Amino acid sequence: MFLTITIQKFKVKMKEIISAFRNNSIFKEFNNNELWQLAGEMEKEIYVSGEKLFCADEKASNIYILVDGHFLVDLPDKRAFTLMNSGDIIGTEPFLDKNYYVTTCTCLSKNGVCGVLTGKTLVNVEKRYASINSKLIRLKNEFLSKTKYFKR
Repeated sequence: MFLTITIQKFKVKMKEIISAFRNNSIFKEFNNNELWQLAGEMEKEIYVSGEKLFCADEKASNIYILVDGHFLVDLPDKRAFTLMNSGDIIGTEPFLDKNYYVTTCTCLSKNGVCGVLTGKTLVNVEKRYASINSKLIRLKNEFLSKTKYFKR
């Protein structure tokens, strides 16, 4: 009985994260198998209103995929924006080989839910799944070209 409950919770988590991936057009090149492999490496974390996912200048270790809720991102130039769409990506610094976050992210919802991909897990995914690795490299280049905060 306990094993069945654990598996059912895992399946729900995976479906939520897969749905978030599908809501973001940046993952449109990923097939279903690749999304399931990537989601299988992720954990799900729940945040409460006012809780920080990370702060600027902290060691960058996680990439977050918004599953549910609202999150405020404060930029280095004192501007800010809210992420509220399932599939929004938060904290891309580890993906871009940056050691520290350049933004601060705070949960605005009673319960904000994110899928979390650690930097170490990202490296493992890149090594184990060749098709995912090539697509992640393209995503990395796209991110680098679109934001001034990550220019080399």
